[in-house]
Amino acid sequence: MKSTDKCGAFAERFHNNQKCDYEMMPILILSTKRSFSSYFSNYSRPMSEYISSSIGDDYRNGSSNNDTFGGRILEIFKNDLEGYTKELKYIFPTIPDWTLDSTNRQLEIKFPMNNSSHNSNGAGEGLNNLFVIVDSYLNTDDNCTIVIDEPEISLHPDIQRNLLDKLIEQSKNKQIIITTHSPYFVDFSILEHDGKIFRVVKREDDNSYIYGLNNTHFKYISKIINNDNNPHILGIEAREILFLNDNVILVEGQDDIVGYKKIFQQRNFNNYGSFFGWGLGGSGNFENILPLFQDLGYLKVFCIADGDSNSLKKFNKIKLRYTNYYFYNIKADDIRNKVLSKRGNKLLKSISQEIDNEKNENIKNLLVEMTEFIKSKERNGLVSDLNVCDVKTQYEEDVKNLIEEIKKYFNIKAEIKENVSSNLSIVSEEIKVVNACLKISLDYEKLKQTITKLFNITIDGGGGYSEVIKIKKYIYDFVEEHGLGTKNNIIKIKSVIRINIKTNKVLHKKIRILENTFKPNKLITFLFNKFPKIFLKKCYK
Repeated sequence: MKSTDKCGAFAERFHNNQKCDYEMMPILILSTKRSFSSYFSNYSRPMSEYISSSIGDDYRNGSSNNDTFGGRILEIFKNDLEGYTKELKYIFPTIPDWTLDSTNRQLEIKFPMNNSSHNSNGAGEGLNNLFVIVDSYLNTDDNCTIVIDEPEISLHPDIQRNLLDKLIEQSKNKQIIITTHSPYFVDFSILEHDGKIFRVVKREDDNSYIYGLNNTHFKYISKIINNDNNPHILGIEAREILFLNDNVILVEGQDDIVGYKKIFQQRNFNNYGSFFGWGLGGSGNFENILPLFQDLGYLKVFCIADGDSNSLKKFNKIKLRYTNYYFYNIKADDIRNKVLSKRGNKLLKSISQEIDNEKNENIKNLLVEMTEFIKSKERNGLVSDLNVCDVKTQYEEDVKNLIEEIKKYFNIKAEIKENVSSNLSIVSEEIKVVNACLKISLDYEKLKQTITKLFNITIDGGGGYSEVIKIKKYIYDFVEEHGLGTKNNIIKIKSVIRINIKTNKVLHKKIRILENTFKPNKLITFLFNKFPKIFLKKCYK
């Protein structure tokens, strides 16, 4: 398919750089503008003829209609009125019956309603939309590809759902491609049947990029699709994932969505991006959902999990795989207090009495384990009650830090750009901090020597970059990334030095391994990846 000269909105068929017809490339394109003329001639138009005229017609011109579809209506009325109407009624159960009427030697659709009637113009855009779409899949050959631009136009959400069901059913026999802005036309279950879902993003460079799910990641997303205990994970709110901008926040559950929104609002922190759906149904699903965000081209995802040992363990496992995403564990066990119910306390009391009376040590130990398990379900939360959402005093600092980390992760680059362009004093301040940081940055030659000695290799080449990020007044991060490697292997290292340029003090130095494919010694590799600072501390200037 090749764009025409009509601002790139329409297409023509080409094969081997030669313009071709429907017979060689059977593709039917339904543009956004699908209204058809209220009056049409008494000429029955076959589908092949209709398809041949569909590509390149300027349906998006608001002053024009699809003048060719009337011929299709007449063809349907003559040959398949019952089957066509049955299909329409599945999608739109309350659709009125319709017939054709002749006026001044022209035909028009009539919808009888009570004692009056409407033609297609009075029936509305949504109904016209359905007439065209149903014809497209019902009366085309299986080898025809159907492309529908925004099928949701002027359709009620319930009708959108029904239409999607029909399109999925028809896609078993023919290829159907839709472009949409509606979450009602997103169904992740099609991925289990060789369907594809893509996200198109227009970046700051004014180019559009297409992202789709990597086949090797389907094993993760399938766990969520088939999670019957948490069907909301990919519910209607979550399906907005395809239409969200960057700066997405992922949390464990519904309580977290409610709680964090209230906590942020109380602190006048409103520009924080978008929460994903109604949570992930537990910390175990971060590793299942993150491949989807990565494949769909999301650059900024902030993940918040509880501070219990289980969540900490899971975060530590996955954050090494997603170094461009941010992971934050709150210090509390949960977003809110979770205490035993009256029934739970009554059960504990009964078990306690049984323990006192039980003489069999094995049974007694089992009862003790049961007691500990039940008590483990209690949680010390960030807040006591979600309705009030007052953060406990001991966690106030943690909440402040969380908000600052979100601001820094989502907004810091934009802030630097604005400050540098509007305040020349910042520029000189950054020069000062660069000079200060360069004195304590990683020594590239020492780094090269250390890696060479540690892994017993000969480095062929390498390189890196550095940047200065302002955190707040006088406080800057000096970030460096270095890559060293051979023809077949590579090590990428990232270091962050935080410095106060007013006091000339280094506040902290962090270093981590972004990638390491050298593995001659499993123990050395493990320790090097786990504790890079120990091995590389001598590499700082």
